[in-house]
Amino acid sequence: MDVPSGATLVVVVQDANAAQVDSPYSVTVSGLVGNGVGPGPCLPAPSIVSRKIHGGAGTFDIPMPSTGPSGVEDRTGNGGVAGEHTIVLTYANSPVGASASVTKHNPPTGVGTVSGVSFSGNDMIVNLTGVSDKQVLTLSTSGGAVSSEILPVGFLAGDTNGNRAVSGSDVAQTKAQSGNPAGAGNFRTDVNANGAVSSSDVSIVKSVSGNTVPLTP
Repeated sequence: MDVPSGATLVVVVQDANAAQVDSPYSVTVSGLVGNGVGPGPCLPAPSIVSRKIHGGAGTFDIPMPSTGPSGVEDRTGNGGVAGEHTIVLTYANSPVGASASVTKHNPPTGVGTVSGVSFSGNDMIVNLTGVSDKQVLTLSTSGGAVSSEILPVGFLAGDTNGNRAVSGSDVAQTKAQSGNPAGAGNFRTDVNANGAVSSSDVSIVKSVSGNTVPLTP
């Protein structure tokens, strides 16, 4: 059913047998979803990205689809710190009061936890720490005005073309960009996210050649 904005929904429970004395019971109403306007639960996040600041070159995002095969984060970490990542979920209205946690790793040997959650406008910013490579991490959100979601996020350092495997094509792609500043068209080859593609990025990609990441959580 659709309940107009500002209206009150009343649920009435009537005992089928008024002569029978029952034990106390409770009624739970679930599955409420807002339309993204005004107070009430947010719709699922329409935008989910893995975000990194590449030095003075700017901030660049890798999309993380909420269904199907996960997106793949190929950069090693925030500010050169391996395993430090930022996931940004953008909603139709404010998600203040929501929380996030890591609920699964594929493979199970993967590690990584939520180190903090903050809010900016309609963005929910989730910081991850200690994230190991070659895994799909499942991030779960709930609480506040946020619809509960289970989000797969893939991590594979050096997968500059995002095909879930690091190979000679990733090495060649990074070499071809060596010497260039990071930009909208080549930021994935700035694997250490320092703002410029260099021999350091080429070395990183070479060192992980042959690694792969699962398709799903």
